[in-house]
Amino acid sequence: MSAASGSAVRLLTTTSRILPPVPALGEAHSASARAVLRPRLIEMLQSQGLELDETIGEGLWSGPRGQEHAERHDDEELMAWHLVGEVCANGDLDRLVRLKACDRAYLEWAKPIRKKWGGLENYIRVVRLGWPNPEAPLPAYLSKTTGNDEGARASEAKVILQQDYFLDTDDETLVRRVPNDWPYAIPEDCEHWVVWSRKEIYTRSLFFAPNPPWQQDEPFKGELWSAIVKDGIRGHTGSSSNSNSTKYTGWRTLEHLQESLAATATQAEIRELAESAQSWTGREVSKYVKRTWDEKQWETNWFCNPPHLRTVPGLSHFHVISRRKVVAS
Repeated sequence: MSAASGSAVRLLTTTSRILPPVPALGEAHSASARAVLRPRLIEMLQSQGLELDETIGEGLWSGPRGQEHAERHDDEELMAWHLVGEVCANGDLDRLVRLKACDRAYLEWAKPIRKKWGGLENYIRVVRLGWPNPEAPLPAYLSKTTGNDEGARASEAKVILQQDYFLDTDDETLVRRVPNDWPYAIPEDCEHWVVWSRKEIYTRSLFFAPNPPWQQDEPFKGELWSAIVKDGIRGHTGSSSNSNSTKYTGWRTLEHLQESLAATATQAEIRELAESAQSWTGREVSKYVKRTWDEKQWETNWFCNPPHLRTVPGLSHFHVISRRKVVAS
């Protein structure tokens, strides 16, 4: 391991304080945020006796760098919004690609980052998210039991911490959203966000929680969970262009269920089961997306890959592609 990547790992394993929350949606990209956040971040890290350089904390306000490299070749087109929906609904995520210039720029950018930080995960955790190592203590307010707003916030956080999976929250010590620096070739009026979580996005205990949309003792529940493990989860919110016939099922989910339930269920029943399994497992993500991107103003497509298909498997995250609705005057 190089000295540079070694210092990055040392930073991850010795930092024990949580950074101040990053302002929400867009505010973190302002000059005023830069002036306030970066000195606080650097001061905190220096207090830990850590080696710093000029890149520390830049991810707290940087905008999508990929937009600077979005020149299109004659044979390239941006995806239409309805196609983004189809890709997310079916799980054909290989069809989500960057423009060639953006992809080349990303690959060139990633080489020194991987060398310096020992991998993208360390870089994202420290620079983009401002998070310490996963085992670091959480903020002091989580242990308070007062009756004021801070106490209520602490109670909510305690509920979240008792679970082994993601729950909808705006607490940025637990969940944080950042723009995708290297977005796919999505429509120009769309935004691509990545939501990172200190908890796994979905787990067996989330899936087997009480009150599912099917009978608790149904024998096929294990097959539904196995399908989700292979496929990940997906959904959409605020849709005005996606018809009610669009089923967010995922082809891997359907394929698994068609193989395992063919003798006991019809194709229509299998599709219904696949959709309900996706909706049930993604219910907390859906709550978060609906709260963050108001359905009156935004429509979104979101997806979360299973760990074995993630480019950063050690950090739980899901993607949100959003588009602001056009309000008729």
